[in-house]
Amino acid sequence: MHEALRSLSLLERYSLARVNVGAPPVVVFTAVLRRTSPDSALKPAVNTLLERYPLLRCRIADHDSSDPRWEPLASLEPEAFVGTADEITASGTGTDARAVILAGFETMSRIDVSQQPLWRVWLFPGPDSGSSRVVLAVHHVVADGTGVRNLFSDFLSLLRAPYGTATDNKNDGALAPAMESLLPIQPSFIDTAKLAWSELVLPNLPTFLRPATTLIHLGKPPVHPLKQPSAIRISTLEASLLAQLKAVAKEHGVATLHTVLYVSTLAAIQKHKTGVDTVAIGSSPASIRGTEAAIPHATGNYVYDIEQEHPADLAAAPFWTECAAYARRLVDPETKRSGLKRTGHLALIPTGTLSPSGEPGAPRNRFDAWMKGRLTKSDPCEATFEVSNLGLLPPTGWEKDGLLELAWAQTSMVTTALAFNPIATRGGDLVTTVTYRAGFVEESLVDEIVQSYESILSRIANGQVPADATFSQL
Repeated sequence: MHEALRSLSLLERYSLARVNVGAPPVVVFTAVLRRTSPDSALKPAVNTLLERYPLLRCRIADHDSSDPRWEPLASLEPEAFVGTADEITASGTGTDARAVILAGFETMSRIDVSQQPLWRVWLFPGPDSGSSRVVLAVHHVVADGTGVRNLFSDFLSLLRAPYGTATDNKNDGALAPAMESLLPIQPSFIDTAKLAWSELVLPNLPTFLRPATTLIHLGKPPVHPLKQPSAIRISTLEASLLAQLKAVAKEHGVATLHTVLYVSTLAAIQKHKTGVDTVAIGSSPASIRGTEAAIPHATGNYVYDIEQEHPADLAAAPFWTECAAYARRLVDPETKRSGLKRTGHLALIPTGTLSPSGEPGAPRNRFDAWMKGRLTKSDPCEATFEVSNLGLLPPTGWEKDGLLELAWAQTSMVTTALAFNPIATRGGDLVTTVTYRAGFVEESLVDEIVQSYESILSRIANGQVPADATFSQL
């Protein structure tokens, strides 16, 4: 038996619970390289990543128990981490960005996390003669979005220089530390009492004593999302328009692209709201990667959520004023404290072993039972939308040779209706994937929201959103 390396962190345990109840979280990155990368570079690149990041060398022992743990994989042969083109093309839907992302979701969702590697790469011919398609799929339990982005950047760089440098390859063999071991995220007594009231007491009160349920913009779901597959839309803003968009935003005092993308998403959804009294609840993950020396460049989960409930009627709200308000919230220290505290609430979820129920697939521990109850309730949606904040892909060395069609996505979350996943390269296009559970949101409504999102960004870039423009005027 292998020696256990450490127990899973709170965020890792959260992602594992999703795996155990049938909603595995998977992150996939893909790009097209204008020129062919030799197959001979693939295995050395994989070996270098394994040397750099010990967590990539692990499986999850006793994954459905009350104490899952990281343990070393039985084999570290690079072939175990390299997928075949057949895995990507078996569906017959093609090899464009959308098709390979969905294939990556499907492949990684089927793996046994207790025995098999939790990440995989693919390299095969691209759409044009002489080009290559590169795909990286990673279970969220191994890394947050920023960590996977950095891992993909490393992988692309290694395809150019597969052996790295001696400095690159040095590490002490220790796993990426748990976030709660680095930051004070433990909830206070008052926070614990509030959580107990909202999670344990309030749901069991008679209906007439409960507060009114907040209605979310996208209407009553036609189907329950848990058993529905992830679906994707892809939107592209050309590099020239992206440059103009950034310049216009700065003219209006907005320094970060993420702020504009978040409020544009909110405006697009507001335009297609389904009821007068409904509200939009938005969220955005914020990374602490880079703030602590012990946090690796890639792998590990080091994020907290910034969540905000927006008023039911934003029609008269000035767009740029809303951007400025959201930008201030992003940098407010209280926002970070509150987000980390919410992450700390995961420590309050019971983790003990459950007695066998005899029901096939029934949770074996209380944490998984909590997750199953959360995802199987009649309306599990807790947020209208999420806008990720990964910004630019770090430099890879391929930019001057042609790094094309960069895109990424995560399997759609059951508790969030729409996830917007933007990414860009320096001087390149902005590509946003929109993921959701097929059928959970009406397909025509998704199309309308994506079209409005594209239209709003284009209008901003072309200087058609003046300082006093309101949401209704967009």
